[in-house]
Amino acid sequence: DLHLSLRRQRQMCIRDRLLLTRIDNGTPFDLADIKEISVGSLLTSAVDAAHVSWPDRDISLVLSEDGIVVGDETRLRQVVDNLIVNAVRHAGENAQIRVGLRIDHEHDNALIMVSDNGIGMDADTASHVFDRFFRGDHSRARDTDDRSGGSGLGLSIVKSLVEAHRGTVTVASSPGAGTQFVVTLPLAVESDD
Repeated sequence: DLHLSLRRQRQMCIRDRLLLTRIDNGTPFDLADIKEISVGSLLTSAVDAAHVSWPDRDISLVLSEDGIVVGDETRLRQVVDNLIVNAVRHAGENAQIRVGLRIDHEHDNALIMVSDNGIGMDADTASHVFDRFFRGDHSRARDTDDRSGGSGLGLSIVKSLVEAHRGTVTVASSPGAGTQFVVTLPLAVESDD
């Protein structure tokens, strides 16, 4: 139903803007929500949900080891969800989407990767994907199965939430060669007790 879809898009846009206001005010999450999180479990849950939302899409999880980070689980899940939705919308309907985790033991970081082998983007588009309200040219050719709408805020929210968790997010892409986002988060510090 088009009316329901448009209302859902407006609600998501309002939620996104409220979250960005909280981020701008330095309060993207409540300190009471901070805890240790299994990144492997978080990614498994996100990919399982993606299979429910897009059963016809090739979305898989590549998980060889797990890592524990400290943060707001709801907000970190939102980061992963936004990256998966971005790939579903922009990679092309036949693209394979891979969600993975690598642990950088040397630097004590968890690296979350969301990649696709889809249409990719040029360097100019890639340099702006984290800007608020930016929508690349191919956003007009969205997957018609997309049920979540788009405000041009998803990747800006990803960047802000990752930085609020003392992490970084990068993108590598080229036309016809797919896109890879890498979120780097510090691993939880093990106590000596």
